[in-house]
This record gives sequence, structure tokens and C-alpha cells, in this order.
Amino acid sequence: YDPYSHGSYSCVAAGQEEVFTATTEYHGETVKTLFSPLEDRLFFAGEHTSVLMDVAGTMEAAVEAGERTARMMASVR
Repeated sequence: YDPYSHGSYSCVAAGQEEVFTATTEYHGETVKTLFSPLEDRLFFAGEHTSVLMDVAGTMEAAVEAGERTARMMASVR
């Protein structure tokens, strides 16, 4: 039991749809603009960063984000 999330998943609050769903390209990968890598050094992963909008907040989204982030990190080395 997590006292801070109370078992919740990430969600997009009303009025925040555009900022949380906007995407951009980074080294050939589609990423959410809000969570795009910073200076090729800071990368973000997790279900909240997934570009799979129809399964947000799921293990599938977390795995997609992790695999994509690993590919991006490998591309800048």
C-alpha cells in the first residue's frame, strides 16, 4: 500500500489533455513532449511517459516506456 498514491494510476486532469498528450520526435522515437530527454543526459521512463494513449496507467505502458527509453539512451552514446 502506497500512502501517497492510494493505488492510483497516472491520469490526465481535465484541461491538461494537450500538454500531457503532445508528442515530438527524438532520435527517431516518438516521445511525449513533456517528458522528452534533456540535453541527451536525463531520460524519463514509466507508465506516465508512454505514448500508448489507449492503455495509459498499465504495465504494458510502463514496459513500452522503458524499452523506448533504453533505445534512446543507446542512440546518444
